[in-house]
Amino acid sequence: GNTEGPRAPYLSEARWDSTGHASWVLSEPLGANDSLSWADSCGVTLLEFDKNRIHAWGWTAESAALRLVWHHAPIWAAGEWTTDTMDVPAPRWTPTEALELVAKPLGKRLPGERPTVTWSAPISGVDTSRMALRVDSVPVPVLVESRWPSMRMGLTNEACVRAGAQVSLTLLPGALIRAGAGVDPGADVEAERFPEDTLELAWSVQRQDALSEWILHLEGAGCAGLVELTDNQGTRLDAVAVKGDTTLRWTSLSPGKV
Repeated sequence: GNTEGPRAPYLSEARWDSTGHASWVLSEPLGANDSLSWADSCGVTLLEFDKNRIHAWGWTAESAALRLVWHHAPIWAAGEWTTDTMDVPAPRWTPTEALELVAKPLGKRLPGERPTVTWSAPISGVDTSRMALRVDSVPVPVLVESRWPSMRMGLTNEACVRAGAQVSLTLLPGALIRAGAGVDPGADVEAERFPEDTLELAWSVQRQDALSEWILHLEGAGCAGLVELTDNQGTRLDAVAVKGDTTLRWTSLSPGKV
C-alpha cells in the first residue's frame, strides 16, 4: 500500500477578544529552541508560546491573510535550520475572559534560574510600587524585565537566584495592567488591572551543597553522534555533539531530576 508522508503542521482553535489578544493551537509542539515569525510585516505582535499554544496581541477585525513561519532548530549545532510556512486562520471573536495566573515559581529552584510569573493574557506593564519582594525576610527592590506586551513577568534581582535564598513576592491589587485596557468602550477599565485581591507567592532556591553532579564516561563510540540529557519527564536539558570517546560532566542538577 501507499505510505503516507509526514503531514504539514497547521493552526487551529483560533480565537481573539476585544483587547486584541489572539491565540492558536499548533498541530504539534514547538521545540525548545524553535522560533516563530510572520511571513509578512503586520501590526500584530507575536508573544511567547507554550508548547503548542501560540499567542499574539494587536489583532483587529481587519487582520487577515497572515502567514506564520515556523523555524525548526537543528537537533545539534552542526545541523541546519528548516522552516514551515502556515496560513493563519482568522480567529473567532470570544468574550474577554478574566486575567488569571497560570504559572509561578514553585518549590526549590536551581541557583541562577530566573523566577517568572505567567498570565493567561498579555499585560502591557506593571506598577512595582504595588509589589513587595523579600529575600530571607529582607525587603529588596522589585526589578522586572519584560518586553511589553507580554504573557510573562520575569524578576531580575540577583538576590532572587542566590543559592539558599528564601523568596516571597506580594502583588497588591492593581499591580498589573492588562494589554488593551480600555479598548472595549463597554468594558470597566478598573477590571483590566490585576490582581483584584492581594496575591502572595513564595519559593526557595536550592543550596549549592544540595545539588548533584553527573559524570558520563563515553567509551567505544564508533562514530560522531549526539548525547542528549533529559529530565524525568523527557524534557531535554542539554544536547552535546561528540566525535568519539569522551567524558561529559553536568553540574548543579536537582537530585532525582535527571
